[in-house]
Amino acid sequence: MIYLNATSTGKGFITTIDRLRFSISGYPGDTWVIEDNRYGRQWAEEQVRFNEGQIIEKSEAQALTNSACEGSVDPLSPPELP
Repeated sequence: MIYLNATSTGKGFITTIDRLRFSISGYPGDTWVIEDNRYGRQWAEEQVRFNEGQIIEKSEAQALTNSACEGSVDPLSPPELP
């Protein structure tokens, strides 16, 4: 898995073609978990180059998600990243 911190730019951020080529899941804190294959790596690298994204470690991604969920009204704990 590739862990990425990047802000969604809206429509076209993730395309239908992207979803067919690799799995991707979004989490609170602008955290994305991407399948580690050729297309997933390419998409993540594009986010780093053109969208100020950062490829991060799983522990960093989990910390961002936990922080984003802190103080939320939802009593459930933050999601555990795969």
